[in-house]
Amino acid sequence: MCQELIDACKNVKVKGGNFENLTKLLKKEAAASNFNIALAAIKSGSALAEGAKTGFAAGAKDMIGAILLKYKEKKPSVLLEVDKFMDLTL
Repeated sequence: MCQELIDACKNVKVKGGNFENLTKLLKKEAAASNFNIALAAIKSGSALAEGAKTGFAAGAKDMIGAILLKYKEKKPSVLLEVDKFMDLTL
C-alpha cells in the first residue's frame, strides 16, 4: 500500500486538502519497530511533502518527531530516507 502512495505522489502536485488522518497513520507507522513498515512510511511522507509542497507543512511537523527517532537505527537506508524527508520538509 505505501509503495502505491509513494508512486502516486512522485510526479503529482497535490493541492490543498487535509492530510491530518494520513499523517497520523504515517507517523504511527514510521515509529513502528518493523524496519520495512517504518521505511515505507518515511518514504510516503517524503513523497507527500514533495507533491504537496507548503500544503503539507502541518503534517510534516506532526511526523518529524517520530521520524527523527529513526536516526537511532544507524542503518544507511533509513538515514538516507530520514535525511530526504528532512530536506523536503524544511
